[in-house]
Amino acid sequence: MYDLKALRNADVSAFSIDGLVDLRNVDIKRDLTLKRRADDYISQVGNPYLFRVDDVVVKVEFAGDKDFSDLLVNVILAG
Repeated sequence: MYDLKALRNADVSAFSIDGLVDLRNVDIKRDLTLKRRADDYISQVGNPYLFRVDDVVVKVEFAGDKDFSDLLVNVILAG
């Protein structure tokens, strides 16, 4: 299991862009169950809150009542 709270609190300044996963290289395997798809996604991206797209560092933050797991499921289902 992943410590999503620790991942969410990662300091973006502590990472170099070369050390972040480029989201364009992540392959969402649609043949897996939803749970396994989410686990596979996190294992590929490392930190679902902090990654890059080409040469842009992305730090995901959100407000509201929804759980991150629910939001991640929506992203994975959207493909």
